[in-house]
Amino acid sequence: MTSPLALVSVGLVNSWAVVPFSALVYRAAMLDIPSDEIEAAEVDGAARHQEVRYIVLPHLRPTTVVLVVLIVVYAFRSFDYIYVMTDGGPGTSTTTLPFLSYMEAFVSFQYGVGSAAAVLAICVVFALALVYTLGVRREEQRL
Repeated sequence: MTSPLALVSVGLVNSWAVVPFSALVYRAAMLDIPSDEIEAAEVDGAARHQEVRYIVLPHLRPTTVVLVVLIVVYAFRSFDYIYVMTDGGPGTSTTTLPFLSYMEAFVSFQYGVGSAAAVLAICVVFALALVYTLGVRREEQRL
């Protein structure tokens, strides 16, 4: 039986590495929100939660999309944390596609299986990049 605690611990370490970057990006995006829009909402009598819902969140949507894609791509390259902390175990509870690719190709010497797993991981990252690119284009057309 595999333990979910190993996957949770790797996830927490990954989060520890990603959260400061995300906070800085969100801070920069929040500083980019035009203050006159917030002032106009205050003058019109909008409550704080309405300012957040109708002004702040729409301005942060493109940043959120970018960060989600970057975090998912970053999670795909979390090989180092998995290798150092759990070596893919216990069992296969923390084995990801990149780690599986490494284990099959360079530990089990099954180069075909390892390269197939690597190509699959690249396809997933490529699909996410495509979704991100289409989202950015759609967002640029709105502006």
